[in-house]
Amino acid sequence: MPLPEAGQALVRPRSGEGLHALALTNGGVDALTQKQKKKCIMNAEKFECAFDPQFNESHLWPIYMFRPVAFGITKRREKMKLLVLCAISLVLALHAGLAASEEVEDASEFNYDPRSKSGPARWGDIREEWRTCSNGSMQSPIDLTSENVQVVAHLGRLNRSYEASNATLKNRGHDIMLRWEGVAGSIYVNGTQYLLKQCHWHSPSEHAVNGRRFDLELHMVHESPKGEAAVVGVMYKLGQPDTFLSSLTKYIEWIAGTHEVQRAVGIVNPNRIKIGCKYYRYEGSLTVPPCTENVTWTVVQEVRTVSREQVKLLREAVRDDSEFNARPLQPTNRRPVQLFSPTDSKLECENP
Repeated sequence: MPLPEAGQALVRPRSGEGLHALALTNGGVDALTQKQKKKCIMNAEKFECAFDPQFNESHLWPIYMFRPVAFGITKRREKMKLLVLCAISLVLALHAGLAASEEVEDASEFNYDPRSKSGPARWGDIREEWRTCSNGSMQSPIDLTSENVQVVAHLGRLNRSYEASNATLKNRGHDIMLRWEGVAGSIYVNGTQYLLKQCHWHSPSEHAVNGRRFDLELHMVHESPKGEAAVVGVMYKLGQPDTFLSSLTKYIEWIAGTHEVQRAVGIVNPNRIKIGCKYYRYEGSLTVPPCTENVTWTVVQEVRTVSREQVKLLREAVRDDSEFNARPLQPTNRRPVQLFSPTDSKLECENP
């Protein structure tokens, strides 16, 4: 049976056509010719391959061509073959899910200009896989208002265990990202381990507290083995320079001055990022396309300080002619927001 073209849908034949093969369609079920049916029967022990529209063209979808019971294959054997197909399909689906949890690396297709056709209000129209940016119900960032926050003590101090590792600084078009190349440690949230992958900066801060946005926000992006995302957000106001950013200044200046996309920076210890003990916790999304939801957010309550020069350098280094790279606030939609406040501040906040 010939391979289908990319974009063709895969369906079972209509009732009465027999289970000689899975039929191919471009809007309706195409009846297989007798010659094709005969070939399918002859190849009953093999796997054929075709493109599936649910994945991009680099993923091959296995299709099992099987004989009906009338041709001598037992029901048990037929069921086992179909179970194999289901298992392979599940693996491919999980692989697609992993890719969907990642932020867009090339930000040239969207921007933060509210008047632009590629601005935040229209991100969901740019690509089909970005539709969640427009129609999602759990989007980030949000305003962390006192009337919507429940103060709790049971969440416990953020369980983090970071390690120094080689890292690369990259200009993604609208922000500067630091990506750890090796194992940089992890955090545990609700018993699930999330590995630290990268961090990046937004100015002004994307989240707000009682309507106030600050001058900068750092996002530490983590990922579980299942592809689920957990992000730790740290907000900054103008004041003394941030020591972690200071350690990266010469590399950011190099990217700004040479127009290079990325630069290896050697060993970087994420423990140098100061995180307080009190934090907000809610379920939201990535704040850039594809705006994937079911992201566990931990937003540190304590606002740190950063110098005006540091904020300016981060914006100048990306050269996108924009003064900011913060997504507008999104509706809370009655999502629960918790604030962890330890009952014993000395015990819980030791070595923040």
